[in-house]
Amino acid sequence: MKSFARLFSVLENATDPAQKKTFFREYVCAAPESDRMWAVALLLGRKPRRVAPVATLKAWAIEAGNVSPWLFEESFLAVGELAETIALILPAARYPSRKSVSQWLTFLYSLEELNEYQQRESVLAAWDEQEPSERLLFIKLLAGSFRSPLPEPLLIEALAELCNAEKTWVAHQLAGDWHPHGCSLEELLSATSCPTAVSQPYPFFLAHQLEEPVGTLGDVGGWLAEWKWDGIRAQVVKRNGELFVWSRGEELVTDKFPELAPLRQQLPDGTVLDGELVPFADGHPLPYGSLQGRLSRKTLPAKALKESPVALIAYDLLEWAGADIRRETCGSRREKLESLVESLRSDVLLFSDALPFDAWTDLQALHGQAREHFAEGIMLKRIESPYQMGRRRGDWWKWRAQPFALDGVLMYAQKPAPTGQETFPDLTFGLWDNGQLVPFARIPGMLPAEELEAISLFVRDNTLEKFGPVRTVKPELVFEIAFQGVETSSRHKAGLSVRFPQLVRWRRDKPVAEASTLADLRGLLRREPLDVRH
Repeated sequence: MKSFARLFSVLENATDPAQKKTFFREYVCAAPESDRMWAVALLLGRKPRRVAPVATLKAWAIEAGNVSPWLFEESFLAVGELAETIALILPAARYPSRKSVSQWLTFLYSLEELNEYQQRESVLAAWDEQEPSERLLFIKLLAGSFRSPLPEPLLIEALAELCNAEKTWVAHQLAGDWHPHGCSLEELLSATSCPTAVSQPYPFFLAHQLEEPVGTLGDVGGWLAEWKWDGIRAQVVKRNGELFVWSRGEELVTDKFPELAPLRQQLPDGTVLDGELVPFADGHPLPYGSLQGRLSRKTLPAKALKESPVALIAYDLLEWAGADIRRETCGSRREKLESLVESLRSDVLLFSDALPFDAWTDLQALHGQAREHFAEGIMLKRIESPYQMGRRRGDWWKWRAQPFALDGVLMYAQKPAPTGQETFPDLTFGLWDNGQLVPFARIPGMLPAEELEAISLFVRDNTLEKFGPVRTVKPELVFEIAFQGVETSSRHKAGLSVRFPQLVRWRRDKPVAEASTLADLRGLLRREPLDVRH
């Protein structure tokens, strides 16, 4: 664990991508097989679920550190990060051990089977075995706050260099339903795949946001356009008579979408589809918000299935008759896909039609109609492009619809983990409702440094209450907030949630009493969309 903790530290502090790859390769070459498999899994984001809530972890830390609750809260306020606060207040380990990464991760997974008392005893004993660097990493994993300091593309490049293989091939091998206990790194990256290969998806190809005028893409004849559907990106895999559904986060979610079960009989073996899972009923998409909660539920009640039925709007074909066809052109893949969808005539599998346009001005007019189709905007794809890996510029672009905008009042500000500066970049904004402010958007304060410093100064001078790193401030500052959509939500105090909120500008010209209202937000709820073709 100590060596992986050192790797984690140097990766966090390194800024040069080449250095990060070098550090990772050196670790992989030196580490025991079981440890490097766990390291790859963790750095890819495959970590144990958080077992205990934050309040429980705080209570355990207060007990183990023999500190008063108020002192813990003051320390948390100064430090700004739970795992680091706990690591700092714990006494030195009395029984230091030399357990490996695989041993500690196996321990963490075993906690899921214990009751709260047993978890407490086990965690307190574990802290008594760990030195500071490995203890901090362990607490991050325990608290669910572990974030990989190595971007996935760099990890894939490093492994590709180690095994002298194509990056796209390595990325495909790392996708899918594998576990560090299931096979070794050599097996995972060998010519003969792991036993889980039958379910394996392909790495997703991601689009860049179109920031320049659409006409800058050149000859209109080289492009196809389709609606950017508002749902959950997914791949559907049919092999060996089995059906698998994967989310973009490489989570196997087949059991979350039982509506797709008929595709197991309908799709031919050796088929992999890429598309968007959207709530769909009565010939048209439903609001995206009706999908929220399905992925987090262990079981789906009949009511949820009835209220939020889903369909897959497919827009790409990655595997056909067992052959990887990602190198074929986008146009060729879509022809095969359209023929397949039309032949099946399935209620849960739809084809994402190309939009008709002969000039960029035609497409601009369609772009203005996106919300009427319950779309987020338009996708633009180069007809001759292959299906690539990760986010690449040039071939796929997402052109989002014009965002909504409201003026919100700053209510809360939060410090990040210690950076040596007293700035508050994490901001929460509210709307007026019967004379009271109701929070509706929390976003990073993406503002120029001068404005961020001015806001931080205001926060320090106008704090009303403190809750750990969060401060309640006097409601005096107004900001323009843009967002892509709004849905009803029982989980938010406003009863509504906004999608992809962004901070546009500080409205110094607007009195706080004239900020937007919750009624303004309700007025933006989507109306009935247009039908799309089965």
